[in-house]
Amino acid sequence: MTPQTAPAAAVKRTLRVGVPIDRAFRALTENMGTWWPASHHIGKAPFAEIVVEPRVSGRWFERDGSGKECDWGRVLVWNPPKQIVLSWQLQPDWQYSADMSRASEVSFEFIGEGPEMTRLEFEHRHIERHGEGWENLRKGVDSPGGWTGVLAQYECSLTGKNGAQTLSPEEREYAIAELESSHAEFLDVTRGLTPAQWNFKPAPDRWSAAECSEHIGVIEELAFQRITGKALKEPADPTKRKTIRFSDPGILRAGSERVQKLQAPESVQPSGRWETPDEMLQNLLVLRARTIEFVKTTQEDLRNHFLDHPAFQTLDAYQWVLLISGHMRRHTGQILEVKADLKFPKA
Repeated sequence: MTPQTAPAAAVKRTLRVGVPIDRAFRALTENMGTWWPASHHIGKAPFAEIVVEPRVSGRWFERDGSGKECDWGRVLVWNPPKQIVLSWQLQPDWQYSADMSRASEVSFEFIGEGPEMTRLEFEHRHIERHGEGWENLRKGVDSPGGWTGVLAQYECSLTGKNGAQTLSPEEREYAIAELESSHAEFLDVTRGLTPAQWNFKPAPDRWSAAECSEHIGVIEELAFQRITGKALKEPADPTKRKTIRFSDPGILRAGSERVQKLQAPESVQPSGRWETPDEMLQNLLVLRARTIEFVKTTQEDLRNHFLDHPAFQTLDAYQWVLLISGHMRRHTGQILEVKADLKFPKA
């Protein structure tokens, strides 16, 4: 199908919210950064705010906590409180292009249906203008994690419905895949180790595979309890978003990299909590299954509950889940280093 024969390229939604039209318009144009999904950013760091400059030709952009800005588009129509139309200049590779001939349009039309009721007619149109790959772009913005999820977050900001603040399908899938992958990698690295290999230490001040595995389990239990017993018990506070230093992939990298040496507190260092490798592996299996089930089923607002980490500062609860996986990868890498030692037992 060529762009000229793509009339179905538009994505449309209708939304009704029980607030006056002025409030609905202001929430969308003035407070977008407070409800826009935190995972939906193009900068290296998560956004601290999203700005829509209130005029025709004004910029539409994200700004991170350090002040770095990434453009998304421009204001094409500014008619408060009835309509705003924005150019969507993010291409199929999610990079910004200044070429307006390759820009689609995002239209928000507000219709007052009473003093306390507003209908929003939404349309993302002319997606075919993006050229090669536009079909994939349309598929992405038409998915549950696309405009459906974004507008659900917007509705929640107006109505306070908790359900709209749950993780998107894409966020759940991303975390589950990461948790399953890191566990599979750990099992592959530790499979078939003999007792001598489990307990081999390259040096007195270095951990064995058994000690690394014990520490992984201790940290997963501790992190899970901090997420469910501390972070989610505190009130949600979206204003803390601007203090986060890491994107989701960034915290995974930071948690798994072994370039920076981190000193584990004595309370989480290995101390022989499990007598046999089988007990240790079974414990990790149970812990990881629980973490995955939590991600699959939780209706909590993991994105707006925060907790400080001793090395990585402020993280949201979802990033703490990702860090559980990154931490397992970090010490799986350490086990590989142990196995590569020239003195590592052959059996």
